Amino acid sequence: MTKRMVLALLFTMTLASHAYAGTFVETPFFADRVSAGTLPPVQERIPEAPAIADFSAPGMKPGRHGGDLRVLMGKSKDTKRMVVYGYARLVGYERDFNLAPDILDSFDIKEG
Repeated sequence: MTKRMVLALLFTMTLASHAYAGTFVETPFFADRVSAGTLPPVQERIPEAPAIADFSAPGMKPGRHGGDLRVLMGKSKDTKRMVVYGYARLVGYERDFNLAPDILDSFDIKEG
């Protein structure tokens, strides 16, 4: 992938994220905390340019809030595997295996 393609992709993604002017729905799980004032409303908790999931892609569909994470661990030291469930990526891959920012807003590729 050329540097020009990466820059064009990042520019497009940045414009798309800023163009979204939708409203955000409060998670029912946090509703009690928000009404008690111990947690700010959702509009104050999200970043200026949030990542918006594209559910029009094949195999993508919205999930639901809440749930339980059930894991089988034989020993107390197996908790080190929990990092897999809490893993946050700075950069990820798109469906065509090109690098794309995940948590990062953008990144530069320097070859050499």
